[in-house]
Amino acid sequence: MVNFIKTMMSNFMFMLIPPVVYFLYWSSSENRRPKFSPLIMLITLTSSMLLCMSFPYEYQDHFNFDFRHVPIVLGVLYGGPRLGALIVAIFLVYRYVIGGEGVSPGSLITVAVYLSLVYIKSRYHLDTRYKLILAVWISAAIVPIPLLLSLALTNLITFQLAFSFILFRLVQSVAICFIVYLIEFLIDHYKMQSQLQESEKMRVVSELAASVSHEIRNPLTTVKGMLQLLGANDYSKEKKQEYIKMALNELDTSINIISDYLTFSKPQLDNVKPIHLADECKKVINVLTPYANLHQVHLHFSLDPSCIILGDSQKLRQSVINLVKNCIEASKDGTVELIVQNNREGSIIQIRDTGIGMTKEQVNRLGTPYYSTKEKGTGLGSMVAFSLIKAMNGSVTVESEIGKGSRFIIAFPHRVM
Repeated sequence: MVNFIKTMMSNFMFMLIPPVVYFLYWSSSENRRPKFSPLIMLITLTSSMLLCMSFPYEYQDHFNFDFRHVPIVLGVLYGGPRLGALIVAIFLVYRYVIGGEGVSPGSLITVAVYLSLVYIKSRYHLDTRYKLILAVWISAAIVPIPLLLSLALTNLITFQLAFSFILFRLVQSVAICFIVYLIEFLIDHYKMQSQLQESEKMRVVSELAASVSHEIRNPLTTVKGMLQLLGANDYSKEKKQEYIKMALNELDTSINIISDYLTFSKPQLDNVKPIHLADECKKVINVLTPYANLHQVHLHFSLDPSCIILGDSQKLRQSVINLVKNCIEASKDGTVELIVQNNREGSIIQIRDTGIGMTKEQVNRLGTPYYSTKEKGTGLGSMVAFSLIKAMNGSVTVESEIGKGSRFIIAFPHRVM
């Protein structure tokens, strides 16, 4: 009895190979839709079948009990008749190689199992419940009935053999029910996960569309008001010029919002080449020094000229300008430091400020669409900066503490020659 339990447990573990492999395959796949690969199914199911046939429970040196028919059932149910036929062919070859008694009856029974499965699968739509019923019926009826009849006709059957046979079939029925249920559970799980991902994408798209329309509506409403004023009243030339300037500024705001949104949606690097980070950061400092003086912020920098990465220089400057500009605005009467240096992993740009800082929740939401810590900010600047840095194989880490300032760490891998 102990050997019987050990053998059944080992056979059951062999049968777990296909669902475990598919769990790992679907988990690592970018496309989470549960699709069965015929090649993977053939390899895993055949491996399970051959292992079961190689380690059976031997009863009185005449009869072998194992789960050899379970992979055939799974192959036809989930892979179709062609895959099932390949598994049956491999079974017949291996059964002939093993040899011993019962080669012909065992082969005929296996073919009968396959044909029964194909017939039933072609005639009926099988949901989870009917797959379980069919699997148990194959295990408890199609295989044992002809075998028991042949044993009875040859007077080989005994009470002990019949008891062992029935016990084995019960164990196999429970095992195949568990395997089928596990596979159906994995399919439903990944279908639900795929649906949730689609729903999340639609929710994000809806939020972005609503945010863009809201952000653009405000400047366009201002432009409409300016045009209505110009058409309804006779203003002086200076006043008209003032209104026209205000309208043009609002239109520029709308254009910038749309451009930032498109950049985030599909960040593209137009001119990828080796970039000297020190040179690009010097240009950033030259551009933002007047802006820092306006906010009474001191700009300090330390630039290592040996730092070189692959990327788009214009997009890099755009990203760094956005982040440094945010630090300047958060550090009124304070200091902003820009550091470029190398480490073992690659090149680093650090931007540190002595501003108001952010909470953990604010840091986690930084770079998400239309989230900003500024009163009149849209959040698009940080969002675009993070997106462009990611497109250049970089990463952004943010460290911040309320009242103590923030630090942005932009890391790029070493340039591959």
